[in-house]
Amino acid sequence: MGGSFNPHSASVDEFALQFVYSPRVEFNSRWDPEASHLMLHAGWKKITVVPNDATVPTKLTPEIIKAATASGTPLAQYVAKYAQPGFPMWDEVAAGVFLDPGLAAHTGELAMDIDLSPAANYGATLSWPKGKGPGLGEPNVTVVFAVDVPKLEKLFITLIGGPSPKQ
Repeated sequence: MGGSFNPHSASVDEFALQFVYSPRVEFNSRWDPEASHLMLHAGWKKITVVPNDATVPTKLTPEIIKAATASGTPLAQYVAKYAQPGFPMWDEVAAGVFLDPGLAAHTGELAMDIDLSPAANYGATLSWPKGKGPGLGEPNVTVVFAVDVPKLEKLFITLIGGPSPKQ
């Protein structure tokens, strides 16, 4: 979960403001660009990146929280207590795509890196067409640009409200 390419928002809310003027700067990569860079260069066989772009149309609504927590399981109780309605489902999208790659409605292949130069663009997402980067070890990654939001919401409700795993 991290990076940003060209996210779009129908409305400029407090979350969209982070990329209105700097669409390539995203919180996770900006907070620790070296970690993002190291993760990209760690030699993984396959990397799937879930950037801000895929999370923009998602929102954790009171209705989703209510449906997900109706079971009263320990996890549901925790979510009911701590969930923040109105927030985009950033990490839920990343976890959902990991659990069900079919949630990804639009993907693309790009070469990707993170800007580590000590300047205003520090921590920004860098990308090139697959295989067309500057040749500095930047990996080709699968980027999730959009997700099936209703399917994501259903998965969230099912997993949070489902039975606790047996110990």
